[in-house]
Amino acid sequence: MRYTIEGFSQEKLLELGLDTTDAHLLRWFVDFRDTDKMITVIRDEKVYYWVNYAGIIRDLPILNIDKRAIQRRFKKLVNANILVHYTHRVGGVYSCYNLKDGGNYSSLVEKPSTKKQASNDPIGLESTKGIGLESTNPKDLKVLTKDSSTIKLSSILNSLNNEESIKSGKSAFCCTQFLGIYLEKYHFWKGEEHPSVTEEQATSALKAINESGVLTFGEEGARVMINDYFLTVKCDHNINHFVSGNIIRMRIERYRNDLCFKDASLRFQVECYRDTGRFDDEYLDFLNLYAEKYRQHTGEEHPAMKLNQLDDCRDSLASEDLIYSESMDDILDDFFMNAKQSDHRLSFFASEGVIEITNYRAM
Repeated sequence: MRYTIEGFSQEKLLELGLDTTDAHLLRWFVDFRDTDKMITVIRDEKVYYWVNYAGIIRDLPILNIDKRAIQRRFKKLVNANILVHYTHRVGGVYSCYNLKDGGNYSSLVEKPSTKKQASNDPIGLESTKGIGLESTNPKDLKVLTKDSSTIKLSSILNSLNNEESIKSGKSAFCCTQFLGIYLEKYHFWKGEEHPSVTEEQATSALKAINESGVLTFGEEGARVMINDYFLTVKCDHNINHFVSGNIIRMRIERYRNDLCFKDASLRFQVECYRDTGRFDDEYLDFLNLYAEKYRQHTGEEHPAMKLNQLDDCRDSLASEDLIYSESMDDILDDFFMNAKQSDHRLSFFASEGVIEITNYRAM
């Protein structure tokens, strides 16, 4: 009998009453956690990941299942003591999951005892489970030898944090999650992998992140600060530069004072917030449409807005259900063509008097 299916023990899958479809779905979830494609939610200090069932259908058409079938399958994984589920009801209803602490996942990824069996296993991402680097390219996970002067950052961090966890008995997830996000964004902005670093540099970066207080702002804050850093600072963007004393303190201050992205456009701002979980997809889609209409009618990009302004606009528009209007495209064209004596900024459009007029004209 083949030992693994999708990197999971076939014997254990059968024991838990799971089949190949369940294995495919679990592999999809494990591989895509902590990527910019998944929105995270924090509840009771635990991270949950929003599972977009429509996204699974697009990614795995070979399974030929609908949303309800996927929902039942994920419930099956919860009942098998592999996943935990949380329904998030802010800005919509979202089904969120994570691997269950102390659950059966670890038994699914245990390696066989013989070398022959181990060599048949696909190169999976199980070795990084739980430290926030699941999305790292497997090619980065090299072994540090005595002759190596430098190594991929993800590999050093994996080794360092395994040792730290063994010594302290505590999880280093938050710090390594931050570094995982940094590596992900480095590749996004630079188009290449982060250069290799020495073990001393990696240890120094890890210490600086832990001591700076940057982790207290959670994943949302980390993604905003890192994106803002790549946008506003001209340098090589090596992790050692980011964690240097003045730079990391400046990033924290910009975030605290709501200055991130202040020199950017609303369109760019929308894309930066898309992977933070700060706003739901419907509102971000509306903001993107508004930015596009602003550019079409004024010939300029709409300036970026402060977070409190975005919050106020969302609340005003949501109270009138304007964000979800199917005729929003026409509503915005009418606004830009008829509101002659205004700057057409979003704050003006979302003001109480304009909303009332807009709703009246849309009737």
